Amino acid sequence: MWPRPFPSRLRANMSSSSSEIGRRPLLAAPFLVLATSARAADWPQRAIRLICPYPPGGITDIASRLIAAELQAALGQPVVVENRAGASGSIGVTAAGQASPDGYTIVMGTNATFGTNPSTFASLTYDPIRGFEPIVAVARGPLIVLVANRLPVRSMQELVDYAKARPGEVTYGSPGIGAPVHLTTALLGSLTRTELVHVPYRGSAPALSDLAAGHLAMMIDNFPSGIALARSGGARALAITSRERSVLAPEIPTVAEALGIEFEAGSWVALMAPAGTSPAIVVRLNAEGRKALESEALRERFAASWLEPMGGSSTDLAELIRREIAQWRGVAQRAGITPQNATN
Repeated sequence: MWPRPFPSRLRANMSSSSSEIGRRPLLAAPFLVLATSARAADWPQRAIRLICPYPPGGITDIASRLIAAELQAALGQPVVVENRAGASGSIGVTAAGQASPDGYTIVMGTNATFGTNPSTFASLTYDPIRGFEPIVAVARGPLIVLVANRLPVRSMQELVDYAKARPGEVTYGSPGIGAPVHLTTALLGSLTRTELVHVPYRGSAPALSDLAAGHLAMMIDNFPSGIALARSGGARALAITSRERSVLAPEIPTVAEALGIEFEAGSWVALMAPAGTSPAIVVRLNAEGRKALESEALRERFAASWLEPMGGSSTDLAELIRREIAQWRGVAQRAGITPQNATN
């Protein structure tokens, strides 16, 4: 049975009351906008916390401290880096997403936390799209393809031919199931139609040690640690994964040019703010960040850590994040990678 209608007099009273309530937010809206603008104009008035979701000493930490120093000089307030590591960056990013969106907490996102984690974690404790306001892309670096010295290969094509002749025998290491380098190698195997065997480790260091010892056949790793191993003679570098050759090592070809395929992957870091942060604050941070990234001095410091500055608008960063999530979700599904529970 349909519910009975309200009496006409009650409906009229409710309609009048609802109209009054409906008008109140409209009347208040201009004042809220003015109040928000005023707060943004006064910002910052105290120290800003920049959460780095990884331990001290790594690339994300280095990039965080370099850009923090530039922002501090530009904004006239301390920008303090706080390391909140664990669970592939999820602990720090979750803490940032739960912070007050007042402009005093920002976070250094990465290609893992805002790219691969959404596809490889069974339950993510943050929303990489709706939970954050993109600010500016800070820096990027390629990944590097390494092979053990025992392998009789000196080019990407020779590696592909070697692997095709030995399906299921060529092993590769990664810092763990679902890590960006795991997905990148799975993508390489898919595009070249080679059957590579994944051996997960707890971190890159033990995997690189086994590669140097000849226990692994190959590995794709972050550029700084990978190029250091190659230049020390512990492994052979075949290619990098960026679209173009890197100015940091122009002698190394890209996977794309070496194999004649569409292939691009790499690491990147970017500043993000909790959802609801004032657009005026985001615009100010983007402007100051882009200005800093054009500095020759900062570019030289990045280059010393094998990083290249990025920049661009917050919209550019939002598009990068959406594109990366979609790409790596597809790779994970095609490779049959089962989402894992986050571990410290």
